[in-house]
Amino acid sequence: MQSRAKKITEEAGLSDQVSFIKADFMHIPVPDNTYDAVYAIEATCHSPDKAGCFAEILRVLKPGGYFGAYEVRLHQFEKVIWS
Repeated sequence: MQSRAKKITEEAGLSDQVSFIKADFMHIPVPDNTYDAVYAIEATCHSPDKAGCFAEILRVLKPGGYFGAYEVRLHQFEKVIWS
């Protein structure tokens, strides 16, 4: 996955602006206050420790940074539709 992302980024001429890491979202290997923005798409719901997961997100965000998330738990959605 990283090699594909790097190839696409290079083709788009953005290699000097983008980097990729593969990491455990409970232990992101970057210093505090690294990112201007963090996003999660259907990921944090799988965290073994929700409070720890969000604490790690806050740790890597710069002060005033942005966090965006999208989470859908299909079994709850199905209950709403089929009830």
